[in-house]
Amino acid sequence: MNKAFLPALLLIVSLLFVACPLIAAQSGTQVGGTIDSVVTWTASNSPYSLTSPVVVGYSGRLLIQPGVTVNLNSFNLQVNGYLIAQGASGSNIIFTSSGGNIALTATSASYDQQEGSGCIIAYATVTNAAILTSSTAPMICNDTISDVGNENGAITMQSGAPTITGNTITGGIQCIDDASPTITNNFIVGGISGSGEDESSPIIVGNVIESGSSLMVSGTGIYADGSNYYIANNTIFGCTTAISIDDGAPYIVGNLIINNTDAITLNGDPTSPAMTVLHNTICNNTVGLSLSYGTAGSTTIAYNNFVANGKYTLNGTLANNWWGTTNQAAIAQMLPNGATYLPILNSPDTQAPPVPSNLPSSPPSATPTPSPSPTPSPFVSTTPQTQNAVTNSGSPTATPTQQPTATATPNLSIPEITSIAAMAVLALSLAASLTLTARKHGK
Repeated sequence: MNKAFLPALLLIVSLLFVACPLIAAQSGTQVGGTIDSVVTWTASNSPYSLTSPVVVGYSGRLLIQPGVTVNLNSFNLQVNGYLIAQGASGSNIIFTSSGGNIALTATSASYDQQEGSGCIIAYATVTNAAILTSSTAPMICNDTISDVGNENGAITMQSGAPTITGNTITGGIQCIDDASPTITNNFIVGGISGSGEDESSPIIVGNVIESGSSLMVSGTGIYADGSNYYIANNTIFGCTTAISIDDGAPYIVGNLIINNTDAITLNGDPTSPAMTVLHNTICNNTVGLSLSYGTAGSTTIAYNNFVANGKYTLNGTLANNWWGTTNQAAIAQMLPNGATYLPILNSPDTQAPPVPSNLPSSPPSATPTPSPSPTPSPFVSTTPQTQNAVTNSGSPTATPTQQPTATATPNLSIPEITSIAAMAVLALSLAASLTLTARKHGK
């Protein structure tokens, strides 16, 4: 062997030695097909990229470690068995997508809080993908979920009773087909919505809700049609309508409803079930109470603080509320003719959220500008309960499918291959140059 070639050969080996760890660290894993056993996706083999739908079979368990990135691409991660995607504070699991979603079907394992078992998505960041659940009850907690382009919301629940707590959600939540989720302590941009004539009964407690750009019911914080919503201790702001109820029997208690166009809109007919509005603070909205059609049926509206709202268009029984003043003539001027408002409270209701001290001196006459997100506080019990009435004068369904057995293969990206090839070409060029020089000098 020519002596001049040896240094070049050593250079090639050295460059490849340096490049190998780069290949191992950045290659990632391609996945697709069915998982019918216990499979763990590890941070060391991340990122995982779906090349076809991944189906966690009825007997399958998919465990995703903290720090893992999952590129759904345009494919669904469908769960018929167990999904344990449990990240950690400071080490979230990352889900990205260009059209794929996470779908938990009716056969997926519901989360058992006492045993700490079942499907859970915790400390995850989900971008451009929705979480779809069907007749199941997973735990979805401490996540950041964003999918503003999905007309069904960033989270859609078809029946079942998921627990959704401690999340930041952009794109809204939809409850359909008798869903009864527990939605607590989230920051939600895009609102919470039911579908037409649904009988869902979600528990919505302690959230901060802004209307955002949801494609479900645009501009609405909470919308229910024929449903029995329990809405307590939430802060709702920046909406066209903070709470809109069509029929149903909602229980609306202890909320701070501030800086919206319409605060609460009630719609129904004389045969509608009872609607209950108690111990809320409703302030600085263009319209404090409204009725867009029909009558509100059997409605109790009492012990609320109505302060600095532009007007009220709901004509009904509105006794035992605080109107920001004890001047009865001034109160009568605010309300529609025929509204019954006596007796009045002589001071703010103390079971309702405190009235903010920095309200403008005059009520708004146009769409208000949203204020920074307030922090919700527990003013009343978070447990649904029945109180004595105050008497005064579409959906996506995850369908199980069969896929080939899941496979995982290394994946080298084009930039990595290009860099390695360039180093090899450089080394070979150097070797050829040294050999040519040696021949010219007769060595």
